[in-house]
Amino acid sequence: MGVFKLIVPAVVAALVGLYLLFTAPYVKDASYFMTAPDVGMVVLTVVNPTPFPACITGVEVLKPGGVKAELHETIFNGSIAAMRPVSEVCVNPFSSLNFAHGGYHVMIMGNATGTLEIALIFKDGRRAVFTATPSRAEFHIH
Repeated sequence: MGVFKLIVPAVVAALVGLYLLFTAPYVKDASYFMTAPDVGMVVLTVVNPTPFPACITGVEVLKPGGVKAELHETIFNGSIAAMRPVSEVCVNPFSSLNFAHGGYHVMIMGNATGTLEIALIFKDGRRAVFTATPSRAEFHIH
């Protein structure tokens, strides 16, 4: 009986340690649409399955080359909407955050065609690489 009192906590601690070591924020449901020949918006959901906040501090389009990206948010002042770059977007522990029309999103600039490969860059240096597929959506406020 005394051995189990030592083994069970050690196994639980090891499993928790492995979970924290191999669990990282990830992206799901990513798509994009172009609103002009060289401007578009990526919408996505960032999932943070960790017990710590996950703060995104940058974004990079890996493929195709020549496409730039910025973290943006839409702000409203009465009936006027405008977009502005943001330097950080945090996702709470054990939660998700939608990047969508009228809120946070990834603004893309350049000749984006086909499937995009994008990396979100987190404050702790981690990167979440994902693909975004073209969407037929035609909505964008700028």
